[in-house]
Parts: sequence; structure tokens; C-alpha cells
Amino acid sequence: MKCIKYYHTIIFLIIAACFACSQASKSNKNAPPALPANPQKKAIIDKATKAFLLQVDSLKMLLSKADTLNPMSADTDAMGNIEGVNSEISNKLTAILKNPQADKQNIDSLLRHNFLAEAHSADKRLRIFSWYENTGGSFKSNLSLVYYKTASGQTIISGDTESGSGQGNLFSSAGASFDTIYKLTAKGKDLYLCIGSGVGCTTCVFSTAVVVELKKDSANFNYPAFTAAGDDVITYGENNTSCLTFGARNGDIDKFEFNPKTQTLTIAYLTDDNTPIQRGDDEKQERIVRKLKFNGIKFIGDVFH
Repeated sequence: MKCIKYYHTIIFLIIAACFACSQASKSNKNAPPALPANPQKKAIIDKATKAFLLQVDSLKMLLSKADTLNPMSADTDAMGNIEGVNSEISNKLTAILKNPQADKQNIDSLLRHNFLAEAHSADKRLRIFSWYENTGGSFKSNLSLVYYKTASGQTIISGDTESGSGQGNLFSSAGASFDTIYKLTAKGKDLYLCIGSGVGCTTCVFSTAVVVELKKDSANFNYPAFTAAGDDVITYGENNTSCLTFGARNGDIDKFEFNPKTQTLTIAYLTDDNTPIQRGDDEKQERIVRKLKFNGIKFIGDVFH
């Protein structure tokens, strides 16, 4: 009797389930159709995205092309071709960064290329893009494009070379390729420390530190962050109150690092004939350490003595 009772219960549950499914199906059929997405708007978005990605592909092709050009070739206009490609790279990169699509894409990964270095601050208000200038000779100089957002939210792009009409307040890149940007601890000012390095000649290298001030509607590339080196010492490359560049023979710059916690820039080097404190012909190398402490306004300390 128990088996018959359970059998009837199971049959009842199956019938109830079938009835519920039937009602749900009827309900779905009677439901109003879903509103279709606006195909015209979607097409416009897709078109804008595709155009933007084509710009990125074009930039990458230019970067690859630049790497194949030889300034020492027999072509009488070899340098003109290289300068032309560098100008195209700068213009194309500027157009990409000004494109509204740039804010909707992951620029860090989208612009990744073997011949384009990129550094940005943690708040992403300041970015520096660098690429090899390829001018020939032993100085492996780089060109830089600075992308920043002012305190008012305006996006501005600036280079490190003069335009045809000339312009002041240029970014002091020293020909370096930049890899790190720190925001300095400063009251009432938005100051950023940019760290880069480069190859000065066949047997020498350099490291550089540049301070940029982002203002309400502009950037100040001449902020007085460092004490200018005197005429009595050897300096290497570009040195001014906003840019400190330190050069030495290959392998002799032991440390060029900034500690954001202590706001200290540490420079350690082995003496040679290119360093501020030089090694004589019959002298052993010395390891020199200099520390520059940022006090909220400028770096305190002397690298060159």
C-alpha cells in the first residue's frame, strides 16, 4: 500500500511541474518583445573605435620603420628621412592621446611596443613617452612626449624640442628614456620627479632626474628643484635647476634611486674620469655616495662635490 501511495504522489508532482512550465511558456509568449539596441549608435561607436585602433596600428608601423632606418646609409637624405619619421611619430602619438577614445582604452597595454618607452605617475596625471631618436653617432639620444592633466582637468601634450615657431618652457629630457615617475610630497604644489637614463657614448652612460610642476592650466618645466652645479665641477649633459643629469663610464653608476617614503634621491658611483670626483691615473676607484633630500620645496644636497 505504501508503494502505491508514493507512486500516486510522484505522478501528481510530475503533472504539477508540467502545468507550471506550460503557464511560464504562455507568459513568455505574451510578454512584450525586448527593445532592440540602437544600431545606429552602436555603429558610430564601433566606427570610432576602429578608427582609433587604426591610428594605434599606424603608430606602431612608424616605430618599427624608424628602427630600420640607418643614418649612416648612402642615401643622401638619410637624416631627413629619420627626422621625418620622428616627426610623424610625434604627430601620430599626439593625435592618439588627444582622441576621446584614449580615455576609454587601456593605453598602457594598447601602446606597448618594443621601441616606445612609457612611464606614468601613480595618479596617471603625468605620462612620458620616449623613443630612440636614431641620429647616428655614439650618443643614443631619445625624444620624449609629455602628456599631462592640469589641476583644472585639461589634457595637454608637450615635447622636448622646439616647434617651427619656437616655444619656451620645454621639458628637459636630457635625451634620456624615462621609466619611473614619483609624486613629490609638497604643500600647495603638484610636483613630480621623473627618473630616466641613457647612453652618452660608446663607453659612458648617464642617469637623469627631472622635476615637473603641474599647474591649474599648464605645466612648469623650469621648476627650481635642484641647486645648479658651479663652474668648478664637471657636469654631464643637460643640467639646470629642474634637471639633474649624472654621467660616468659604463658600469660606474652604482645607484640612482629615489625613495618616496623618505623623499630622498640617492646617487652612488665609482670614481672615473667622467665623474664629478675624478680618479687619477694611479689611484684606486672610490665609491662615492650622495643623498639629496626633498624638503617640500626643493632638493637639499650637493651631488657634484
